[in-house]
Amino acid sequence: MALKLQDKLPQIRARSLLGVAAKLEIIAGADRDIDDPTDFPWPHIESILSDLKEIVGSVPLERPDRSIVQADCRRYQAIAADLIGLVNRAADPPFGQQRAAGFDSV
Repeated sequence: MALKLQDKLPQIRARSLLGVAAKLEIIAGADRDIDDPTDFPWPHIESILSDLKEIVGSVPLERPDRSIVQADCRRYQAIAADLIGLVNRAADPPFGQQRAAGFDSV
């Protein structure tokens, strides 16, 4: 199963820095079974993985509960809707400077 995942890894696109860290974790983890993990490029990959983990945190070992993910999605959608509303209101001319419907300005 692990080998099948490793074979598919190049076709899987990371969508975040955490996703990049997860891919590197899989690659570095696979190398732990190879003869000499101190040969190039493995120490370099481990170094990059370490740097990424410092920036984004460690890759979670378990999936979050679906209700947590759904709550996060609802929260982000609400934030996006608020931002769109602010942008739309900012684009509207101030009250009193709006054109009356059906009348052309002179």
